[in-house]
Amino acid sequence: MVGTPPVPVDVIPMPRWSAMDLAVLAAAIIALVVVTRRRWWRPAAAAPAGAPDPVLRAPSVTPFILLTGLLFAGAPMAVLILHALGMPVQTARSPADLVGPLSLIYALQAPVIALVILQRIRSRPAAGTGGGRRAWRQAAIAGGIALACTWPIALAAGQVTARLIVLAGGPAPAPLAHETLRMIVGAERDAALLLVIAFVVLAAPIAEEVLYRGLIQPLLERALGGHPAAPGAALIATSVFFAFMHVSVAEPHAVVSLFVLSIGFGLVARHTGRLRAAVVTHVLFNAGNIVLAMSITDPVASGLH
Repeated sequence: MVGTPPVPVDVIPMPRWSAMDLAVLAAAIIALVVVTRRRWWRPAAAAPAGAPDPVLRAPSVTPFILLTGLLFAGAPMAVLILHALGMPVQTARSPADLVGPLSLIYALQAPVIALVILQRIRSRPAAGTGGGRRAWRQAAIAGGIALACTWPIALAAGQVTARLIVLAGGPAPAPLAHETLRMIVGAERDAALLLVIAFVVLAAPIAEEVLYRGLIQPLLERALGGHPAAPGAALIATSVFFAFMHVSVAEPHAVVSLFVLSIGFGLVARHTGRLRAAVVTHVLFNAGNIVLAMSITDPVASGLH
């Protein structure tokens, strides 16, 4: 007797390893070897000769708590105001829909960012360790090296996570893993698109690095006192929060990539003792992600922040 043929079952295909995927894995392995041999993964590593104290400088505890309260109030206030004005970010379908909401969000964060920057300037060491073109040139070099090491590791972590999600029965990853990036790639080339790209490439890295690496990470490190594990614990906790704040706009595997990227941002800030190095790394990452997505047919699945 012939048995009844089995009922077809929809099977989610496992994404194939493309040449790009294999290249990313190879680059990630090389980056891990470099980071391990150079001990760049240690947040407590000593700063280069002549550089300021690698511990991120922070205001006293009371102003810090106040600034942190303003920071956490900024995003909810923006969401409430945007909903009241009838322009919630979640329903934005084009760059033109985002210009107003993004302008308001950064306007709400601007006072906190300005206070943190002013405090860091006041707490800067004596003259001779300061800024100028040389400091920005050094920050650009450090940022480029940090991105070259961090980006392939972050992409590889996202690739592995995406395949684990598929193995667990979840959906296959989207080619572009961030809503804003998908909107930018599919939008008409107009003034609104240029403004949104400027927000993503310049405003977002400055705001996020000042708030996360210049405010939250030092606050957490101070809260842990002089414990040897304080720098690493503060770095990881800040990166968890950084990634969590992108859950609503990024694919799950991209959130993992963002966590790894945040670790890189925090490490370069602490190793150099300068927040500008983290800003440069973040700017290069966001700009590179946009260029990559807009220049190739099948973009690398990654997280844009």
